[in-house]
Amino acid sequence: MQSILRNSLIAVLAAALVFVPLAALAATAGSISGVVHTSDGAPIGAAAVALRGATNLRTTTDSHGAFAFANIPAGEYALVVSKAGFADYRNDFVLVFIGETAKADVTLVQSSFNQLSTIATVQTNAPGRAVLNTSSASVATISSQVFQDQGVTQVTKVLNETPGIISAASPENGNGASAGALQSIQIRGALPYETEQLIDGHPTPLSLGGTYNPIYLNPALMDNVELVKGPGSMPEEINYAIGGTVNYVTLQPTRTNQSEFIIGSDNYGGINTVIRATGSFPGHKLEYAVGFASDGAPGPLRNYPIAGSQVNLVAGLGAPTVNGQQIAQPIESFGVYLPTQQYPGIGGVQFNEPLYVCCSDANTAYYSRNELAKLRYNFSQTTSLTVSYLGAQAFSDLGGVDLSSLAPIGNAQTSFSIFAPPPGYTGSVAAGTGIPYDLEAFVPQYESIQQNLFQAEFRTSFGPWSMLARYFTGSDTDN
Repeated sequence: MQSILRNSLIAVLAAALVFVPLAALAATAGSISGVVHTSDGAPIGAAAVALRGATNLRTTTDSHGAFAFANIPAGEYALVVSKAGFADYRNDFVLVFIGETAKADVTLVQSSFNQLSTIATVQTNAPGRAVLNTSSASVATISSQVFQDQGVTQVTKVLNETPGIISAASPENGNGASAGALQSIQIRGALPYETEQLIDGHPTPLSLGGTYNPIYLNPALMDNVELVKGPGSMPEEINYAIGGTVNYVTLQPTRTNQSEFIIGSDNYGGINTVIRATGSFPGHKLEYAVGFASDGAPGPLRNYPIAGSQVNLVAGLGAPTVNGQQIAQPIESFGVYLPTQQYPGIGGVQFNEPLYVCCSDANTAYYSRNELAKLRYNFSQTTSLTVSYLGAQAFSDLGGVDLSSLAPIGNAQTSFSIFAPPPGYTGSVAAGTGIPYDLEAFVPQYESIQQNLFQAEFRTSFGPWSMLARYFTGSDTDN
């Protein structure tokens, strides 16, 4: 009897010794569970999940993308998820409370050249040294939903609403009221060629020179627009990104099928249309994103009468205006041209009278089309090939006088004449007399644009390493 009682007491004491630590641990512990998936919802298995904080733990996701950490001390943790072929995910603010399970929904973005990202960080443990700053001053993303909510047909409209960014119409290219007036993106006061513009993460020949005109990119075919204010390591051509970088990311394929048709009008009687679709075929091996967008409008100066107003292009070189609306830039090459004064630098032509252009109607008509076709074939979750075509065609009346065709510079003999007597002439006009005349015509400024961009990107992984390869080529025709 005593032996049985002694054994029972030992069992009770042993159970108490085991139960007390477990109860104490349960009273101060919590747990974390979550799911890892792609941006289109596909689960990602075999992804490495690391938890860093009061305790450091590691695990991998199952075939459904799920992971869990149980019985961990309450506190603040950093959650890091990585897998070859995808950009790393990090959340430094995961809170674990006593007796509760923190939920984590993790989206891993496929490695791609399309988006801007910091490709590396550098730090040192040497005394007196600190982590080097490789990031830009400010990074923001404008989603396609923002453009759709505002009903804009040009990306520059929303860019102008972003602090520190302006898209200014080039004054030498006609009337700024025209939808087709050439635009120059500038960030934080930097010059156009100091503001890099990218399409799907790569520069175009025009954007490197600071002359790329984004008005021909219809926002309906954009997935988002990334804005980087200030220089940093994100853009590929840092020397062109002194002020910052704008990256136009085109529409991306989706795992689920989505389609949309939009038609709208503006106050000037213009019509804009959008047809786009994204999705994948059964089995999700082949994904697609296609779209067509058009925008046409007569603009604010629709047959605007300027009859009765003379636009002086030579003498008194103020900016030509009609009812206070500037319609063109003055000639600036030689300053003010004065009557009865000769200019040997341009052939010794004598300007006796100013040259006028008058009495026609002004227009600001604009029409553009955009096409996008993108196919992605997924060999596996980490290996895919994407090919795409982006096209733009536009025609616009810039609503101004093309001064380059009217200026005496290089075209003096068609603007003013010097009298040369024919054989046998006996009149009173001396040879060499300047003959002025007025040009009764309005010379509109038209522009026709054709742009093409072909892109291809291949991504794969080898063990812990990711590999990306890209090809792109484009053409631009401006008449």
